[in-house]
Amino acid sequence: MHVTTRIPGKKHDDLLKEKGFGGFPTLCFMDADGKVLLSRVERTIEGFESAKAMLDSYAALKARADAGDEQAVDELLYTRIKLGNITYDEACEHATKLGLDMTQASFVSGDAELSAEKRKALEDFRVSAIGRMDIDKARKIVAVLRPGLEEAAAKRYDAILVDIQLGQRIQQASKDAQAKGERMNPDIWYELFKEGMLPSERSGYAFSYWNGVATSAEKAGDIEGFEKAVGGLRQLFGDGPNKAFVERLEKRLAELRGSKG
Repeated sequence: MHVTTRIPGKKHDDLLKEKGFGGFPTLCFMDADGKVLLSRVERTIEGFESAKAMLDSYAALKARADAGDEQAVDELLYTRIKLGNITYDEACEHATKLGLDMTQASFVSGDAELSAEKRKALEDFRVSAIGRMDIDKARKIVAVLRPGLEEAAAKRYDAILVDIQLGQRIQQASKDAQAKGERMNPDIWYELFKEGMLPSERSGYAFSYWNGVATSAEKAGDIEGFEKAVGGLRQLFGDGPNKAFVERLEKRLAELRGSKG
């Protein structure tokens, strides 16, 4: 996709945003109607060849499904999930054709069966899809799911809802600051922390959040808050490449504790 020029009247200048992308350069494959079929592509010759093979296979599978092949209809749902070219609402509609129910925690009712592999694919897709929704729609879906969820799964969805709310708060704070010609107040992370709004590890804001909390908590003399921020960063990074960064914060935490006697 071309770089957005922002030239008034330029044809397709909003194509990047229209297709759901936010950064450039962006590479995707679309059909003749402009529907995105595949966007997760390795930018190598091998990656392009692999993408072409997947899309050729997808086209053949879709033709079989359109012709009424029941096995192809079943395979098509999971293929579209793998390719990432299906929305949550489209998946719900497709699942219904297969006797499945995306509003059920287990996806099935009664004595219906579903393989562990397919169940995992549907669950991973549902989690990812809900995480990209607006908070009102996400809440409604989770409310329907909740009665059938086990405790661990319920906590997982609750964490997703918090991540969505946190993201919306940050986006709004950023817009408000831009409207004033200012930068977003970095203390916003600490404010969210004090409200009890904590990100999950899968949140795209996790690092900025805990790093911001650490900075503001130290400035405020909040050793307990600083300690929780260090713990959040430790959990986020583990023994990875940023281990040294966390160790420096742990050293600073020890210094702060020592200063308090």
